[in-house]
Amino acid sequence: MSNFKVGAIMDGVKTLKDRTIKITFQTQEMSPEDAADCMRLNQSFGWLIFAPENAGQVTIPDEPPPEFKNTKTPSARMRAVLFVYWQQLGGEGDFETFYREKMEMMINWVKEKLDQ
Repeated sequence: MSNFKVGAIMDGVKTLKDRTIKITFQTQEMSPEDAADCMRLNQSFGWLIFAPENAGQVTIPDEPPPEFKNTKTPSARMRAVLFVYWQQLGGEGDFETFYREKMEMMINWVKEKLDQ
């Protein structure tokens, strides 16, 4: 997928509790093609380079950006994944019961692998 370039105004900067920064932008009006390109890139990972209009030539780094650190613990990620799975199964019953049953299954699976 190619790079996407659009004129924009940096609209806000907010620090978050995990010490990351949330930056928001407002763009100029876009053509339907540019808007579609923007939508296709939603939730993708890449470089963000904001250059003020008098910045001159801007170079995009050749190397990939540093890996984004996931702020959730592995157990929080597992709980979230199990919740989505429970919803996809129809979301019947109590999620907490479903969660505990699945976790117990995984714990027992690992325990079976342990030397006696």
